[in-house]
Amino acid sequence: MSKKSLKSLDVNNLSLLLKEFGGKYKVFQSEAQFQFDLAWRLHEEYDCVVKLEDLTVVIEKVENGKNSKQKIYTDITLEQDGYIVAIELKYKTAAMTQGN
Repeated sequence: MSKKSLKSLDVNNLSLLLKEFGGKYKVFQSEAQFQFDLAWRLHEEYDCVVKLEDLTVVIEKVENGKNSKQKIYTDITLEQDGYIVAIELKYKTAAMTQGN
């Protein structure tokens, strides 16, 4: 199976991929595991370079006469032939209880 062009990754295709991905996995041990597994699934589907926690923006500020830098990272960045898709993950967590 040939990999898809990253330009075909739109809201509908991402939603379908997430539904399929969510049906396969039910519990993740950590945010990092979820992030890695989703990035790997995207890598399998699309012919692109995948980066995790990619430094996206550096904002230089001056506050009270002091220079500072704020670094902003993106959870998953996909790149193919100069075309970039940035994905910031937001998800709900549920409490787990252990039965007797």
